[in-house]
Amino acid sequence: MYVIRTPSHILIQWLHSSGLMILEASKASEAQGRGLCGICDGDADNDLTLEDGSVVGEDEDPAPFLDSWQVPSSLTSVGQTRFRPDSCATADCSPCIRMVSNRTFSACHSFVSPESFCELWIRDTKYVQQPCVALTVYVAMCHKFHVCIEWRAL
Repeated sequence: MYVIRTPSHILIQWLHSSGLMILEASKASEAQGRGLCGICDGDADNDLTLEDGSVVGEDEDPAPFLDSWQVPSSLTSVGQTRFRPDSCATADCSPCIRMVSNRTFSACHSFVSPESFCELWIRDTKYVQQPCVALTVYVAMCHKFHVCIEWRAL
């Protein structure tokens, strides 16, 4: 994991193995925050706003939004998507529920419920195909709540 503290008091945690980023802004920087991780105004509905002002919907593929933030020298993943238009109501989330409901992760369940995590899981091709990556993301989400889980030695 990489941790960056910016001059504007934003803490960026990047878990390179999973691609998960956690941003924590100070009160002073929240009003200015805008970018790949959304607009820091407390309104989740506008987080995927494109430069032209249009918004990528929650049930749409976020690839156009992600592509719009690509650094020109790193355009290797433009147009590639990991999005699956599924939910646990329309697809089988039981592998994820079984995996995350393991007692090893129980200390985190009150912070990141297996059900809510699995709703994210089912919509990401990489997480579905690579359970180890999915668990890395779950553990990183738990870490945000100061819940540390030792799971790689299991």
